[in-house]
Amino acid sequence: MAIESSRRQVSFCVSHKLNRQAIKLLKGLTDDKKINLTLKKHIKVEGVYGGQRRVFHLANTPSTPHYQKKIRSDIKRFIQSLNIKTDIQYPYI
Repeated sequence: MAIESSRRQVSFCVSHKLNRQAIKLLKGLTDDKKINLTLKKHIKVEGVYGGQRRVFHLANTPSTPHYQKKIRSDIKRFIQSLNIKTDIQYPYI
């Protein structure tokens, strides 16, 4: 029981760090360097990118051990869908 609890704790710590890095990255890409964060079942990051209001969702408590790969892929696709030029190199986080 204690091993399972510690695994969840490590997973939460890692995902929390990844979410903070993703939010910082997305905030830096906005036009006005401002974002709105909403927490319900997921973390919703709203911002104005290239003149359009866009929304990106992050998992609050991810259920997969491959969260870092998934979030990198999701951010990569999100950035590619924006109509902005960036100098950010992959891997983003």
